[in-house]
Amino acid sequence: METFGLVLGSSGTGKGTRMNQLIKFLETKYPSEIYKIDYNDKVLDLGIYFKNLDLLFLGKYAHNKKAGYFSWVSFDSLWKKFGGTEPTVNFIKHLKIKNVIGEGYSNMDTFRVRPKHMSSNGCKKFFYQIYYYGKENFDSYINRIIERSGKPPKGTTAFEKEGAILGLYGKIKKELEEFDGGYLKQFPFDADITSLGYDYLKFLELNELADEFLEYSQTKKHFKKYQGSKLSDWG
Repeated sequence: METFGLVLGSSGTGKGTRMNQLIKFLETKYPSEIYKIDYNDKVLDLGIYFKNLDLLFLGKYAHNKKAGYFSWVSFDSLWKKFGGTEPTVNFIKHLKIKNVIGEGYSNMDTFRVRPKHMSSNGCKKFFYQIYYYGKENFDSYINRIIERSGKPPKGTTAFEKEGAILGLYGKIKKELEEFDGGYLKQFPFDADITSLGYDYLKFLELNELADEFLEYSQTKKHFKKYQGSKLSDWG
């Protein structure tokens, strides 16, 4: 692995939606496939792979039957498959793929997903984005949870933990100082749906593709459709 990308943020800040927007665009340009691996005598789906770009999106599409929509989930779907953060990250570090990117919320306050640890197997270029609500947008957080689950949250623990996610900015920034080619930015939850895809393609030095992505996204935005029962309903 030469580059590692990670999108962080509280539940409902649009991490998966922005990643799906990029995936849908790339599928109009290149063939993709489900990347399968053998692990402990099991065949696991690790994500969506674009061979032309040697690029793997870690994760899968999950169907929330109760709320009636699909969402893209990355590390939150992988921890259980591998049995925790240590075996998950260790496996990903040793992938023979040039570019790997994922997103997540749970268990992300760990040194294992930061540059110093991820570089131990030769990776030297890192891309990090963090999405947040901010204390002034508590109502927006509540509304997002209702959209996702059909009911208000039982408590505000997840919202209160946003400080821990934002605290990762300083930790990542400090470690990135040891590397060239590092990217780190924070965005509010209502940033444009292209904020991830455009910057990530530029990070990969795919400048023409980044411009095409912006043009594509002017007319095609893959937001969730809450009455959908098929993945094709998304978009």
